[in-house]
Amino acid sequence: MASAALADPFAWVGQTIDGKFRVEAVVGEGGFGIVYRALHLGLGEPVAVKCLKIPPTLAPDERERFQQSFLEEGRLLRKLSRATPSVVQALDVGAAVAPSGVWAPYLVLEWLHGETLEAFLARRNDEKKGGMPLADAAALLEPAALALAAAHDEGIAHRDIKPANLFLTDAGIVGGATPHTPAGVHTMKVLDFGIAKVIADNASITRAMEQTGHAPSIFTPFYGAPEQFNRRFGATGPWTDVYALALVLVELCSGKSALVGDDVTQLYIATTDVSLRPTPRTHGVRTSHAVEAVFQKALAIEPRGRYTSARLFWDALREALPSPIEADAPGTTVVREVSHDSLTPSPQITEARTSKPASSRRSLFAAIGAFTFVAAALAASVVIKNRGEIEPMPTVSRMGPEFGHVELPSPTAEMILVPAGSFTMGHAKEGKTERPAHAVTISKPFYLDRTEVTAEEYARCVAAEKCTRSGVHGPGVDEAEATKFATFCTEPDPAKARHPINCIDQGQAAKLCAFLGKRLPTEAEWEYAARGKDERLYPWGEEHATCTLGNFSRAAGQCPGRAKGTMPVGSFPDHASPFGALDMAGNVWEWVADAFDPGAYTKAERKDPLVAAGAKGVIRGGSWDFASSAAKSTTRYAFDRATGHVSTGVRCAKTAD
Repeated sequence: MASAALADPFAWVGQTIDGKFRVEAVVGEGGFGIVYRALHLGLGEPVAVKCLKIPPTLAPDERERFQQSFLEEGRLLRKLSRATPSVVQALDVGAAVAPSGVWAPYLVLEWLHGETLEAFLARRNDEKKGGMPLADAAALLEPAALALAAAHDEGIAHRDIKPANLFLTDAGIVGGATPHTPAGVHTMKVLDFGIAKVIADNASITRAMEQTGHAPSIFTPFYGAPEQFNRRFGATGPWTDVYALALVLVELCSGKSALVGDDVTQLYIATTDVSLRPTPRTHGVRTSHAVEAVFQKALAIEPRGRYTSARLFWDALREALPSPIEADAPGTTVVREVSHDSLTPSPQITEARTSKPASSRRSLFAAIGAFTFVAAALAASVVIKNRGEIEPMPTVSRMGPEFGHVELPSPTAEMILVPAGSFTMGHAKEGKTERPAHAVTISKPFYLDRTEVTAEEYARCVAAEKCTRSGVHGPGVDEAEATKFATFCTEPDPAKARHPINCIDQGQAAKLCAFLGKRLPTEAEWEYAARGKDERLYPWGEEHATCTLGNFSRAAGQCPGRAKGTMPVGSFPDHASPFGALDMAGNVWEWVADAFDPGAYTKAERKDPLVAAGAKGVIRGGSWDFASSAAKSTTRYAFDRATGHVSTGVRCAKTAD
């Protein structure tokens, strides 16, 4: 590899690390560190040394904690790499002060000859070869899938599976052969196990990196699962690797990225688009219904809808792919020649084998060892279809047994479904405008945003010229006040893209919802979604608001480590409303469609109430700069319709017709 142009910030080249590894050259740089080629002085063999880039501002006690977690991950990687040859072999782990004076944790790994899957795909793209047949792409990827399966069996997740972290290596070259992979056999290995986790789990490291303007990229957006973009979808885990592995496989068989977008926002939208999952069929690959169904499950938006491990995903794919192929014995060379008749949908495959004693083990995929394909096969983007015609995917209706076995419209990833029903609106003992408590019927089911609309979504509306810029404004707001509070507005700050939009008035909120194909909820719909039918005081129940339940105004010293202002949407995933909405108490007040009428409540039962006329509007839910008592589910706050301030935001609704 050419390495002359690569920088050496640690000044390790020409030096020896801990008296054991003589560093020869810089060979690569990633988001977390620098990779060197070095010579293992004891064994006389080349090794790779990865040094992590840790901010020098880290306090000694924080450094010690990080080192311990790093060493633990290194030992875990060593254990995992000994269990499966398809994880890059870990040889040593440690930390040293580099010649540059910087403290540097390092991993020593086996030296691999070959190329990353990223380089392989780029070369195929340059040569205009297109996608691979799905069965062949799966055979190429199988060692990585089985490595992930072994890791998942141990409760270990990678969290950054992508072509750059998958390496095609020749096991017959020094540093590649293992007892499990004989010489002359090409295989795939998984790189960077544990690195993303050890960085992400250390808040001191991530904060220090953010302060230097080099925040760590814990995952790669082109291969990101919904929960990595937004934790309101849940925690990351083995199911996150399943999602990424499926994306890589789609890319291999289609010849193009599974997720399409020009920036992080577009990729987030792509990965959470309910109507367009990034499956093989979406990208023009013809395959059977059974195979497509496997990818639909592997690429489910909600983690609980996916396979929970790579082993379950791969077993399902093995079962779904047509014409199982018997696995060849280790060392067998399989030469496949594929002729493609333009009048037939499937490539015609013939095989020639030179065999050692046959193995009794059966596998869907032929052994990965030394596949040789003619150029026509590699260029083919059509896969072998199942017997008969390709079946369309069925439409599955969501049933709601909890509502009397009535068929309900399906919720979306971004919205919750609130069924039609009756509830008690208002409160007998709270504020005057909340009395009297009275029965209200919502006659139609509706969707409500799971979280408040974000600043990045508002920015899209502005870019489309459907919304005006946000900012502190309105009757009675002078320039001095607008300037004073401007720094708390989320839209202008890229770092707050996933915070709720604020500093908008009711009209701006309504235009934003219209841009998104939605509308403002009525005040009655909002309260029903927030408290359900059990008359709870807060969306999560009766427990009084604390730092762990929402983002409210607090006295100095409370909620240590929390900055003043808004927080990312979905920051309190365990404290949802009865129907699953998040942050309905705190963060920002939410505009509703009604005008404010202090005497709107009566003892008479109401159906779908809406106050249309009035000088002031209504905001609901409390905010970061109001006391937690304002975040009760029944609290109503009158606010000038034309005013946008640091605590006024929105979540949208849509009738479920």
